[in-house]
Amino acid sequence: MAVEDGEGPLAGGPFHRLHRLQDGYDRRQADFGPDGCEVEALHQERAVEVEDDQFQRHGACNNGGRRVPRQLARPPKLAIPLPEAIIGLNCASPQCVGKRREARLSKTLGELAQLVGGRLEGDAARSVTGVASLGEAGPQDVAFVAAARFKADAAACRAACLVVPQDWPAGLATASPWPAGGGAGAILRVADPSRAMVAIAAALCPALPLPPPGVHPRAAVAASAVLGAGVHVGACAVVGEGVRIGEGTRIRAGAVVADEATVGDGCDIHCGAVIRERVRIGSRVVIHAGSVIGADGFGYLPGRAGPEKIPQLGTVEICDDAELGACVTVDRARFGVTRIGPKVKIDNLVQIAHNVEVGEATIIVAQVAVAGSTRIGRGCVIAGQAAIDGHLVIGDGARIAAKAGVTKDVPPGADVSGYPAVPHREDLKHQAALRQMEEVLARLKAVESRLEELEEKGDA
Repeated sequence: MAVEDGEGPLAGGPFHRLHRLQDGYDRRQADFGPDGCEVEALHQERAVEVEDDQFQRHGACNNGGRRVPRQLARPPKLAIPLPEAIIGLNCASPQCVGKRREARLSKTLGELAQLVGGRLEGDAARSVTGVASLGEAGPQDVAFVAAARFKADAAACRAACLVVPQDWPAGLATASPWPAGGGAGAILRVADPSRAMVAIAAALCPALPLPPPGVHPRAAVAASAVLGAGVHVGACAVVGEGVRIGEGTRIRAGAVVADEATVGDGCDIHCGAVIRERVRIGSRVVIHAGSVIGADGFGYLPGRAGPEKIPQLGTVEICDDAELGACVTVDRARFGVTRIGPKVKIDNLVQIAHNVEVGEATIIVAQVAVAGSTRIGRGCVIAGQAAIDGHLVIGDGARIAAKAGVTKDVPPGADVSGYPAVPHREDLKHQAALRQMEEVLARLKAVESRLEELEEKGDA
């Protein structure tokens, strides 16, 4: 890109300089097109020309010194999206909102039935363009229902097609009108509606575009850092000394990869995430916005002058194919490693303390806290707001209910709930007894009153 002003063109200037060029220009936006972004010229006697090949190669703007036409009213559509710093992708105007996601595909119901291996009852030639929930679906959408207990909601749904279990009641479709008149929508019977909807959504709704390879001119990358082929480093991201980043990894805007850290191939480190010194991240790991990996563990010794910090000398290892939600914190070990195993999925706002080990394919739901040196086995499920004490062992396949307080080891395959956590069936008995407590107390009070009456009569 080049911008010509009274003092001559800024040939070769990176697009982050645009914030200096606001005076004398009117920034306006046009609709986004399916092949990229169409933007009205930055104008008031001046114009801007973007060369997409230069942006893709260098992440910077350069027109080779050529003059920009003064009468350019609207540049041509671009084959790639413009940087957010230029066009303001977060624009809230009616012209912009949602336009980026409108590039949906159209599929017939017959094609979708073939895709998921289901049995269609309805017009196979009917076209649909989107997916939605039961309450929000329209006549161009596909919705799904997991069980027959939702049949009232399904009957009122206006989707073109409803994805249902194999045992869905015959004749119970949706209220969606067909284009040629009345009639119900189609139903698509499958073995697993939720899994089928994943495939249908992927077929109808393209994924958001990935950022292009290259280092943004506003990123800070140390000279000793090693970046693999196809790496993206976004605006204001920081890559420290001695860092190694694998092929195709995306370090998005504002993320930090500190000194001597390692990030594998195909990872996605989202905006504002922090990977601290010497942390090791495997391949195909996703870390969402605001998460901090490798902060000091919480360790202090009591002292006369107040708590004395215990140095946290270890590190954190996140294994292949793990995914961590937003604002997850995984503390570095005092010695050794805090380890998150392969294929572990962690929801938002989870705290993993120092020296914890989480086994393969375990799922941890939001707001869970795991205290230091606890070992969690493979394939466990830990529900929301559960708390696990330190130095415990959670066996393979164990399931911990929401808000449980785990204070003892949990055997493999066990289901526990309550505080303190006990086997789930035992906890259900405790809850049932508590619900009867008011009635029991009332009956006890009545018995005591009757005894007092009998004692008074005996004394008389």
